[in-house]
Amino acid sequence: MSIPVNDTRFSHLSDIIEQIPAVAFRLTHHGDQWHTWFVTQNISTYGYTADEFTSQQMQWMDVIHPDDWVMVNKMVEDYEARGISAFKLYYRLITKSGESVPIAEYNTVHRDSQGGVLCYDTILISNAQNEGVQRLIDNHYHQQAVLNDILLSLHDSNPESVLQIILGRTGEYLNISRALLFRQNSGQQYCKVIEEWCNRDIPSVMEGENYHRLACETILSQSCMSLETAGYLLIHAGQVPHCCKAMFEQEHLTGCAVFAVYLEGKHYGFIRFDDCVAERTWDENTVCFLKNISNLISTALARQHAAKELEQSRKTYEAVLDNVGSYILVVDTATDKIIFANGTFRKVHEENCTGKEAKRYLRA
Repeated sequence: MSIPVNDTRFSHLSDIIEQIPAVAFRLTHHGDQWHTWFVTQNISTYGYTADEFTSQQMQWMDVIHPDDWVMVNKMVEDYEARGISAFKLYYRLITKSGESVPIAEYNTVHRDSQGGVLCYDTILISNAQNEGVQRLIDNHYHQQAVLNDILLSLHDSNPESVLQIILGRTGEYLNISRALLFRQNSGQQYCKVIEEWCNRDIPSVMEGENYHRLACETILSQSCMSLETAGYLLIHAGQVPHCCKAMFEQEHLTGCAVFAVYLEGKHYGFIRFDDCVAERTWDENTVCFLKNISNLISTALARQHAAKELEQSRKTYEAVLDNVGSYILVVDTATDKIIFANGTFRKVHEENCTGKEAKRYLRA
């Protein structure tokens, strides 16, 4: 049967789209502001109207569960930066009545000739009854919980312990064998393990000088290019490159994932997630999670570096002030506690005054 091209019964594609058992959007965004150009009327499934979105009373991000928004936003930014034009997102959608519905979102990205994003065509499907997709969604929520837990822990921790916290929480969540942070030397000739977390019954690679430093050509010789371009390198179980087999045998590895880390915008080294037990393959969801972890590592390194520079500056200034012949005293006016007393002041009073009440000395 042929269909006349001028037959109005078949001219409205939107009528066809409205029959699909899913919600379809066309979206653009500038930063965190999302504009809805089109949405199917069946958005009413979740209690909303299409007009609420197209008139900008509501934005796409307004219906995403607040606990999931940060992760979703980071993943969108990552896919945009990597030039990926089709991807999935998993999150909870908040209905008009306040209920939480697990969603699988399928995105097609339209780009201009320079690779810039023009718009997204998005399909939302509720997958509450799909066991496989529900498992992915549950994993996504668990990853968000782990990231939130790490961020809360970092807020209350000193800079020296944050790297161990990140490695430990990540390793426990993924149930991997080891997590290692390598620092590459300035000449790029070797790299050294500076932090390590090991799972139960997994031997450390930091035991013995032979394992402390690894020549770069034996640490995944193809990694340099991969880390510079994609920012990570994945080696799945059963797919170990020939150049890495000696290292894998030496460290009893079945697979690993390697991510670049940076300090002040410059390459610092990499973080390596090892498996010595499971025949692991690194799925896209896990890779996105580990990319966020590597970003946290870079942030933690910057925090440590800033703390060390601040401490070094403090010691330098104190050394100068200690040689001044006059009394120099720094007092916290809120508590009347001495923060710093120079060498001349300490010599006269013959004790360390730091932390003590200033009025005790000033009266004297």
